[in-house]
Amino acid sequence: SLFKKGVCMNNLNIFDLQKLNSMTKYPSILTYHELGDKGMLQESLCEGKSFEGNEVIITEKVDGTNGRIIIYNGDYMIGSREDILYAKSDRIINPALGIVETLKPFAEKLANNLENNNSIRIVFSEVYGGNVTAASKQYTSTKEWSFRTFDICIIDPETIEKVIGMDRDKIALWRDNGGQHFVSEKVIESFANMYSIKRVPYLSIIDGSDLPVTLTKTYEFLKFFENSKATIDSESGRAEGIVVRTKDRSLIRKIRFEDYERTKKRGGF
Repeated sequence: SLFKKGVCMNNLNIFDLQKLNSMTKYPSILTYHELGDKGMLQESLCEGKSFEGNEVIITEKVDGTNGRIIIYNGDYMIGSREDILYAKSDRIINPALGIVETLKPFAEKLANNLENNNSIRIVFSEVYGGNVTAASKQYTSTKEWSFRTFDICIIDPETIEKVIGMDRDKIALWRDNGGQHFVSEKVIESFANMYSIKRVPYLSIIDGSDLPVTLTKTYEFLKFFENSKATIDSESGRAEGIVVRTKDRSLIRKIRFEDYERTKKRGGF
């Protein structure tokens, strides 16, 4: 056993559940343009980083809540962006935001079918519809729930042992500075086909030099992706925005309508 006590995931005894929670969270996605006072976007790109010189994958940003399935050797937990909500066999139960109810059947299927290899695998999805956000009406007229998978992370046994020994602040730094290993687009696509699940809508792939830089041109570019491709039972709906990222995920940013429209309304451009 790696650890002495705590919540057991099939022989992986997590000494501190909060450490497991931290190491399996999805890193924060920054805005494409710098975010200033009162939510106003600035003309400068966030951290001064451009996508030029890279192929850029564009996916729809679905307006819901982040949900994650954490799998380890036939065992699983389900979490929101911030907290672990459920553990297999009702060891932890928190039905917040409809996440557990929506993801549990899929989590059971994965836990029963993925091979046991002492790695932690985290499947990140956006849970949406129902009444999870005010924007749910963009996707469903009957308050139906759904989810779309957008990323998969694998933490190997050696990394588990190293990271779980850190204090929580260092685990957060490890996570937010690229410590997690995310699988390739090809692997995600194969996974989605194998388990008959839907991914967040894949919209386009462009050269990074074709991605606009100014606020005005970025907002005009965003309008090409206004119609959501993630509707559940509605004929049409508005997308929250897009996510742009490099193939290796070394650079990832969100571009949301509300940020640009708020900035424009206040005279930002």
